[in-house]
Amino acid sequence: MSRWFGPRIGLGTLINFLRRAAIAHRAGIDLLKYWDKEAEAGPRDLRRAADLIRDRLRAGDTLSAAVMAPRGYFPPLVVEMIEVGESTGRLDDVLQRLHLHYEHLRDLRRSLIMGLIWPAVQLCMAIGIVGLLIWIVGFIASASGGEPIDILGLGLVGNKGLAIYIALVISVAAFFGFILLALRQGWLGAGPIKLCLKIPVLGGSLNTSALARFCWTLALTLESGLDARRSLRMALRSTQLPHVIAAAERADEVILRGGEFHEACRAINGFSDDFITSLAAAEQAQAISESLNHLSNTYREQAETSNKLLTMFASFAIWGGVAALIILLIFRLFAFYLGILNEALEGAGS
Repeated sequence: MSRWFGPRIGLGTLINFLRRAAIAHRAGIDLLKYWDKEAEAGPRDLRRAADLIRDRLRAGDTLSAAVMAPRGYFPPLVVEMIEVGESTGRLDDVLQRLHLHYEHLRDLRRSLIMGLIWPAVQLCMAIGIVGLLIWIVGFIASASGGEPIDILGLGLVGNKGLAIYIALVISVAAFFGFILLALRQGWLGAGPIKLCLKIPVLGGSLNTSALARFCWTLALTLESGLDARRSLRMALRSTQLPHVIAAAERADEVILRGGEFHEACRAINGFSDDFITSLAAAEQAQAISESLNHLSNTYREQAETSNKLLTMFASFAIWGGVAALIILLIFRLFAFYLGILNEALEGAGS
């Protein structure tokens, strides 16, 4: 069997898989029987990975080693937490917590997408109307045998103008798509993320979401019995902030010297003073897991609020762009109409 080289598991497939796996392990179903079922009757994009995992289990590997076989298919957090759950005997609880975590991420994503659907449709309609107007002007000129009139003032008329316009639209869409992909994959380094964190609404959403993931992951790993150093490294990776992840070594050195988590986070210089103060209070309370779970819920609620604001501002921005485009067209058409009237008046006067 060749190594997995396909794309990462989809979020919806991952959530359903984690739910099924948690139920199966809580019920004590044999591992091989469970993965046999996933490989034969599971979702199509999961079957290849399940087949690899089943082969590794039959060869005598542990589940934590087997899930590494389909490289890059499962998120790193899932792979590492399966190892933690298996080593501590709390695999069913870990899988359930992971299920709830990714379910929440899906809800946040859905709320953002739903808020942007209608503005995006309006933008597409406006772009389509401009393209149609470019073609109609050229068609009328061709049918009447006259010279094409550039109503928009863009030098785009008729079939050729429409082709150029479509190429420009596709190029702009591809550019922004590449930028989003590069940001997601980290190809541009930490600079763009740092810049985004300074933007009021967007920065607040990114920061609170990262803090919620950090607190949740740190609480889960500590509850699962993982040592402080590995727990902190996993929590830092869960933030998905490149500049925080890159500074993990400094945080690890603090823990090695016997420092506490809030001291390690302060050494990174990537967290706010308010968060570090809250983390210090959680450690002093001698109930760090409970306090971290409470902080995670608090930051998650803040992230939801920030996400709603971000959706609202993004919607207004798209609507503003559509409105500006329509106003521009109205003024161009009005100027064209005035030009025709002036020419007619000058001809009548002569």
